[in-house]
Amino acid sequence: MRSITLTLAIGAATLLVQAFGKSDTDPCTFFAKSEIESAFGLPFGPPKLGSNKIASPICMFSNPNTGTIGIRAGEAKTRAQFDSLRTAIGEHAEPVSGVGQTAFFWGSRLYVLNNGRELVVSMSGELTPQWRAALIKLGKLGAPRLRP
Repeated sequence: MRSITLTLAIGAATLLVQAFGKSDTDPCTFFAKSEIESAFGLPFGPPKLGSNKIASPICMFSNPNTGTIGIRAGEAKTRAQFDSLRTAIGEHAEPVSGVGQTAFFWGSRLYVLNNGRELVVSMSGELTPQWRAALIKLGKLGAPRLRP
């Protein structure tokens, strides 16, 4: 069942990207390194731009002891498209209130929609309550930066 849900979610994400294209927002300047460090209370290395085949570029901030934080920002999304991904994910999507217009967790990824733009803040590793709070802090900080 989990593999079916994952396949559906990846398929939905691919369709959404094909429909709206990629973002021109630079994910490595969306948050300052100091903002990432403040949210997590840890030092991180400099931002490194990665590539993503099905979505906009992702910026990675790494800490050798705790893992990597990923930032993807600015893709155009309608509320219906954002909600369709959440629906495809099903019970694994956990709603988050007070962040942007709407937001949810899927594993260790926080998806935020605000002003018709999407922000995804992710982390490698287990989502502890401390890391969950840090991702939410970044979501709240980043949501107003998403411009139509």
